[in-house]
Amino acid sequence: MEGRVGVAPTNASFQTFVTALRLQKGEDEARTWLEDFAANDPQRREKNGEILADVDAGTLDTGLVNHYYLFELAREKGVAPEELGASLHFFPDGDLGSLVNVSGMGLVASRRTATPPPSWSTFLSEDGPVVLRRGDRRYPLVEAWSSRPASRGSPRSRPHVDLNDLDDLQTTIQMIQEAGLL
Repeated sequence: MEGRVGVAPTNASFQTFVTALRLQKGEDEARTWLEDFAANDPQRREKNGEILADVDAGTLDTGLVNHYYLFELAREKGVAPEELGASLHFFPDGDLGSLVNVSGMGLVASRRTATPPPSWSTFLSEDGPVVLRRGDRRYPLVEAWSSRPASRGSPRSRPHVDLNDLDDLQTTIQMIQEAGLL
């Protein structure tokens, strides 16, 4: 796979994965993983979408991306996800490759009278959950927002990682740099 794997080392999801690896396996094992990964000459991209587009086109064999980018690419191309040249792979139960990151948004009560940016309208309207359910393939944390499965498979068992412990990104970024990925 030398030179045939895509990675976005500046992406928060990759950095979060490496941080979880450091905490779960230790700094030495994380450093070894990064060095071994870098030795395979991964192709660096700025964004997950670029990696997925290259996998879909056959330029790369595989890439480390968040699963929902597959659905975004399919929507952009106007095809079903199954028609793409790329597909998803989920890691075995409990593997760190199945780490689920959390994204969130909050609105301070005192700011409710302020006009939010137009891009926030689907999140802040009463219909927001419906829009999210139909238009986004991320895994919702609010049960009422659940929709059909997000993909042709999903991690059966996520790794046991407390996301609150993933706060030391500076050490992670330094390790990624030292491995030659940044």
